[in-house]
Amino acid sequence: MSDLLFPKQGIILDACCIINLCASGYIQSILEAIPGQVAVAAYVYEKEVLRIYAGPDEDVTREVQQVDLQPFADSGLLEVVFTDDELERLVVNFSVAPIDSGEAISAAIAVHRAWSFGTDDKLAIAFLKQNFPQLHLLSTPDLLKHWVDCVRPRPSEVSAMLRNVRRRAKYEPHTKHHLYMWWKTSLAESSE
Repeated sequence: MSDLLFPKQGIILDACCIINLCASGYIQSILEAIPGQVAVAAYVYEKEVLRIYAGPDEDVTREVQQVDLQPFADSGLLEVVFTDDELERLVVNFSVAPIDSGEAISAAIAVHRAWSFGTDDKLAIAFLKQNFPQLHLLSTPDLLKHWVDCVRPRPSEVSAMLRNVRRRAKYEPHTKHHLYMWWKTSLAESSE
């Protein structure tokens, strides 16, 4: 099954996926479950504002917490990818796209390395599907469901994880996402 979801040697994640995985509370375990190399662009790592909400349940937006990816880079679970001159030329081609710099750089790295690209940004997905149909795209729900299928946590744990993503990262898949019903059903699971 993982060969179908992860047909490439590696995957690079954009800021929205990283934020969602951090918000889940299970980022380390999720990264460990992904076969192959998992990466983040140095630009995203160094310059994107990677924060999640960390306030109490009654007002989660009251506090923010900076995302610290360094432990995952230090342990080898997350590779930080820098651009070179050849890659910079490809990034220029993406600069006319209706996507932000972090997504453009991450997508260029994915194309250059023939890797998968993890993003939840609808504009980026539409642009990439139209202009780079060979690029394999994954989303946060794909990554979370893969983790659930591999680790087999209790339904109440899955529900709590999805609630964390919804509250702390303000993310929920669109109703047309292929895993929307899985998300809704898993989210509704009561504590056991």
